[in-house]
Amino acid sequence: MLLWIACVSGLAPAEEAEQAGLTGLGLMQKGRTEDAIPHLERAVELAPEDVRNRQALVVAHSTLGDTVAVSAICAELDPDASAARTQHVCGNALLDQGDAAALAWLDRVVAGSPALLPPRERRAEARVLAGELDVAVDELRRLAMTHPNGPDRERLLARSAELGAAIPRAEAAITAPNVVLFVLDTVRADRLGAYGHRTAKTPNIDRLARTGVLFEDATSQAPWTAASIASLMSGLYPSVHGLDSGASWGPGEKTGDLPFLVQKSLAPSHVTLAERLRAEGYATAGFISNTYVNTVFGLAQGFDEYADDHSDYSVVSKRRGEKTTAEVEAWLETAPEPFFLFVHYNDAHWPYDPLPPFDEGTRGYTGDLTPEDTHAVVERHGEAVTDLSTDDLDYLLALYDGEISYADHQVGLVLEAVAAKSERPVLTVLTSDHGEEFLDHGGTSHGYTLYQEQVHVPLLFNGAGLPTDRRVSGPVRSLDVPSTVLDVLGEGALGQGQSLLPMLEGGPGPETVFSEATYKVPQRAVRRGDSKRIEDVEAGTARVFDLAADPDELQAGEDVPELRAVTESWATDNAALRATLGHAEDAVVLDAETSEALRALGYVD
Repeated sequence: MLLWIACVSGLAPAEEAEQAGLTGLGLMQKGRTEDAIPHLERAVELAPEDVRNRQALVVAHSTLGDTVAVSAICAELDPDASAARTQHVCGNALLDQGDAAALAWLDRVVAGSPALLPPRERRAEARVLAGELDVAVDELRRLAMTHPNGPDRERLLARSAELGAAIPRAEAAITAPNVVLFVLDTVRADRLGAYGHRTAKTPNIDRLARTGVLFEDATSQAPWTAASIASLMSGLYPSVHGLDSGASWGPGEKTGDLPFLVQKSLAPSHVTLAERLRAEGYATAGFISNTYVNTVFGLAQGFDEYADDHSDYSVVSKRRGEKTTAEVEAWLETAPEPFFLFVHYNDAHWPYDPLPPFDEGTRGYTGDLTPEDTHAVVERHGEAVTDLSTDDLDYLLALYDGEISYADHQVGLVLEAVAAKSERPVLTVLTSDHGEEFLDHGGTSHGYTLYQEQVHVPLLFNGAGLPTDRRVSGPVRSLDVPSTVLDVLGEGALGQGQSLLPMLEGGPGPETVFSEATYKVPQRAVRRGDSKRIEDVEAGTARVFDLAADPDELQAGEDVPELRAVTESWATDNAALRATLGHAEDAVVLDAETSEALRALGYVD
C-alpha cells in the first residue's frame, strides 16, 4: 500500500482516481477481490461522479457475499445508467435485504434479458415487496406458461397460488349479480340471426337479443384477437395498452435456440375488468379456446382460475367448443357466488369444419374444396384472393355459418348450466373480438384491414334488470364493455371506455369510435356518425366512406380535414396516456409449444 501511495503522490485527483480504479480492477481480475476494495473506495472518494468505480465496488462486495455493502452502494446508483452486471447484482442484493427498491433494478434486468427465467421470477418477488401483490401473481403465472414442462412450472404455479390467496378483496354485495362474458372469436355481426342474417341458425344468441339489449353498431378496437381482447378487458385502445402487434422473430438471446419468437403482452400495470370484479369479492374464472388469449399475453390478469391449456393446438390447430364447455360446466359445480365467468369460443376461426348436424348447409357443394383446405384458402396474409369461384365462396360461408351455429349451441349449454347453478341474477354479455372477410374487399381472413366486415361485431347485454327486446342504433365500442358492466354493478368505469347504460334512456353514446390495425400496413380508422375514415399510417393517405349511403365501403371519397385532425389529436392523447400508465413488456419470449400453436392458427409465417 505504501508503495502505491508513493507512486500516485503528486498526481491530480482525477488521475489518482483513475489509477486507483485501474489498480482495483487489476486486483479483481487476479482474484484478489478483498485487496481491490480499498483502491476502489479511494477512486470513488476522489471521483464520486464516475459511476464505473461504484459499479466495480458493487461487483467486488457481491463476490465477497457482503449484500449489506452492495445494497448501500446501489442506493447511490441509477438503474438505468448502470451496466447489466450491476443491475443483476443490485437487484438481487436489494431483494435479499427486503428492499422494495429492488424492483427498479430487476425491471432493467428483465428488459435486457427477456428470455431468462431467474430475473423474471425474482422481479415477481420484488413486486410483492413493493406492494404489487396482484401483479406478482400474474407475472408468475405468465412465467409458468412459458415454461410448460418440469419443476419450474409447478414451482411457479404453486407460488402464484399462494400469493393469489393473499390478495385482499371486499365482501361482495348481497345484490351483486353473477356476470358471464362470452367472446365468440372471428364472428362478424351480420352472420347472426339477431343482426339480420335470414338463414342463420343461432337460436340461443337470438334469444339473448330478444330478452335483452342489442347494440346494432358495435366496433372492435382491433381486427385480431390479442389486441382486441386486451381492449375488451382493460377498456383501453391498443396504442395505449401496448399489445398492439403480433408475434415476430426476435433478436438473438444467449439461451435456447435461435432465433426465437417474441410477443408484446398486456402490461401488468394495467387494470382489467377481472381485477376490478375480484377486488369487489367476485370469484373470477376464464375458459379459453385460442392460444392468443393465453396467460403469457397478460390476458389472465385478475382471474382466480384461467383454463388456457392449448396442447391440442399442436395437432388440430383449434380447440372445439365442447371441450371448453365441459370445463365450464365442471367449474360451475363448485363455483362460489357471485362469479365472473369469461368463456371464449374459437370455432368460427378457420379452418372451418363444422361437426354434424351443423354442417348441413354445406351438403349441396360439388366443388373441390374440403374443410381441411380452408386454412390455406382463407389465410393469405392480407393478399388478394382471385381463385375462388362463386360456389367455392358460398361453400366457405356455409362452413363458417355452421361453425357459428355450433358455437351458438355451446353458448346455450353454458347458459343452461349457469341458470341451474345461480342463486343470484345473471348479467350476460356476448360479443366477438373481430369479424372475417369473405372477398368483401378482395381478400379473406382477418387482421389486415379495418373495413366493417373486420370490426363490426355483435354486442348483447342481458339480465340483471336491463330492458328486454331493446335495440340501440348508435355507434359503440368494445372497450365500453367493462365500464358498462361496472355501471350495472354500481362500480364506476374502467380505462377509456364509458358506460352504455345512458343510451338505453336515449342519452348520448361515444362521440368518436376508433380502431387500429398493425399487421402488414399499419392503419387506424375513425367513426363519427356515418362518416368513417381509414388511414394508412405509413403512407399518410386516407379513404373516407359514408356508411349510410355506402355500407359496403366500396366508394371512397375525399379526405375530411376534421376527421384527420380528430385522429391526430386522439393519437397524441393515446401516446401521452400510454406513457403515463406504462406500456407493454418489450419482449415476452414464447415457448416452443405456444409458437407452434400460433403457426397452426396462421399468426406466424
